[in-house]
Amino acid sequence: MATPRAPRNQARAPEKGVFPLDHDGTCKADAKAFLQCLDKNDSDHFSCRKLSRQYLECRMQNKLMAEEDLDQLGLADDPNAAKARQQAKSEEGQKERDGFLSGADQQGRKRGWIW
Repeated sequence: MATPRAPRNQARAPEKGVFPLDHDGTCKADAKAFLQCLDKNDSDHFSCRKLSRQYLECRMQNKLMAEEDLDQLGLADDPNAAKARQQAKSEEGQKERDGFLSGADQQGRKRGWIW
């Protein structure tokens, strides 16, 4: 008896186009600085925005990716962005501190097709 085969996932091209590899290491220093920043900041990419921006600018200048406005890529120089990020961090976990319990409103309710 044959075993059923799992469906094969077909590879899809990236949405923004093709990104050639940096074989010559042209932007290697920028990439390394960005990755070190991520390590120092517990993978919080917001703290490393400037380095990310430098890396992408290097890739664009060296024709390793298509020229695109960095604002469209989420790297706008917005002075309010840091403030918004800090506020979002301070609100993180607020529901739990207020006593929120996920699913508490569902207790006693019959749900599902069996009931």
